Amino acid sequence: MPTKNPEIIILETPEEVFIEAANIFIETASLAITQRGVFIVALSGGNTPLGLYKLFAERPYCGNINWQKTHLFWSDERCVGPSDAQSNFRLANESFIKKVQLPEKNIHRVKGESCPASADEYEAEIKAFFKLGEDEFPAFDLTLLGMGTDGHFASIFPSSPAFKSEKIAVEAPAPNINSSRVTLTPSAINNSKNIIFLVTGPDKALALKQCLEGELKPEKYPAQITRLSKGRVLWLVDKAAASMITKR
Repeated sequence: MPTKNPEIIILETPEEVFIEAANIFIETASLAITQRGVFIVALSGGNTPLGLYKLFAERPYCGNINWQKTHLFWSDERCVGPSDAQSNFRLANESFIKKVQLPEKNIHRVKGESCPASADEYEAEIKAFFKLGEDEFPAFDLTLLGMGTDGHFASIFPSSPAFKSEKIAVEAPAPNINSSRVTLTPSAINNSKNIIFLVTGPDKALALKQCLEGELKPEKYPAQITRLSKGRVLWLVDKAAASMITKR
């Protein structure tokens, strides 16, 4: 599959990044619900999307999303329980989920407390929800992602075994912190209809340049692998993170 030219929107501040992301989220949700009656999104972990999640609980954004027809999945999760301070579910739940009218049946969290079985359990839930065959991957309407200073996304770090997996979800190591996480695989993420990266801050500038403009070596800079995505990939970045990009 040929690589794609990156689609990039550069905003002045992180706050503008989150507002743009919220507007695109609303547009994507509305289109999916109009076409198929449901909107299926995989949320990002980490702290970067917190500003976006807080907007979801505020007007006018919360009133412009049909939460009754929205289903939430996650791109990755730590091997912890849902109330743990490190839980990606907890971050989303406290910032917006429990503040909006989202049915409990629409929440499909990774049960990190049951690692190492949680990856297989999560994959089974995804397969059942999407009614997938043995070798099929889910087509999320939207997958939200952040990017680390090493170019990792979800819990796919440099040289991750997830690159060689044809599963939907796997348990993968998180380097330097002696722990494991559950993550969607590159194959699953790249089957999304839309992928949006949220990248802010000057510490991400070098990795962003490599991911967007460098030679394709995703095992070194994992987020590069989305250049092979089947769907639309949009990078929403602030001016500080974009400071080293030459092609604009």
